[in-house]
Amino acid sequence: RRFAAAADLPPGPDPEASAPAAGEPLVSARGLEVELDGCDVLRGVSLDVARGEVVAVLGRNGAGKTTLLRALGRLLEPARGTITGAGTVAYVPQDPNALLFAPTVRRELTETLRLLHRSDADAVHRWLGALHLDDVAERHPRSLAGGERQRVAIAAVAVGGADVLLLDEPTRGMDAASRAALEHAVGQHARAGGAVMLATHDVELAARCATRAVVLGDGDVVAEGPARSVLAGSLFAPQVLRVAPPYLTVEEVETAMVER
Repeated sequence: RRFAAAADLPPGPDPEASAPAAGEPLVSARGLEVELDGCDVLRGVSLDVARGEVVAVLGRNGAGKTTLLRALGRLLEPARGTITGAGTVAYVPQDPNALLFAPTVRRELTETLRLLHRSDADAVHRWLGALHLDDVAERHPRSLAGGERQRVAIAAVAVGGADVLLLDEPTRGMDAASRAALEHAVGQHARAGGAVMLATHDVELAARCATRAVVLGDGDVVAEGPARSVLAGSLFAPQVLRVAPPYLTVEEVETAMVER
């Protein structure tokens, strides 16, 4: 607050403000427990992912973030608990190479649709553009840099039209422009009636695009609520908050300085 006062910034957004009203739950977990190699990785997690939400899942390494996403994506069988919901889900792993096998970027997207027995040129065009992949659409995915491959993997999954996108560390290797494109695409998917859950260590990403945040610790939910409130009160607060509370992002500070 000393920085904010010195810069004569307005009070800023209320950290306790509620997130925008979410729609119907697309996927719900109740009492979710997952065991891997004899260890309890998730311990009774209960949460909903609702239409219109962008949910950031935060936590230290080993907290259970990836396991939660894989369980919600029906890629892991829970030992106990239930996963329900009418929404379709799709998971993008941390390593894009696990998904990329086609000879061109464009073919990665069309191959997804072929496997779903669909053809949707508009969706291919839309996701290539949304993630700034037009210029590399005819290149081999494995010839691209890591951040580019990450965007290809996300586009190749998202083009299938799943209601809920489960993205595991989606900004790994991305530069600022790629991150901005991802943030816009994530928000666009949520505004169109879908939902996105991000498992991430990137608190700046969470601050810019999440509507809700969930903090995991030792396989259980230790904090949950509107993203601004959770980030402001957690160990995962963005650097900007430490010098100019209650602002979470550089963009918020810049806007406040223009408007003061």
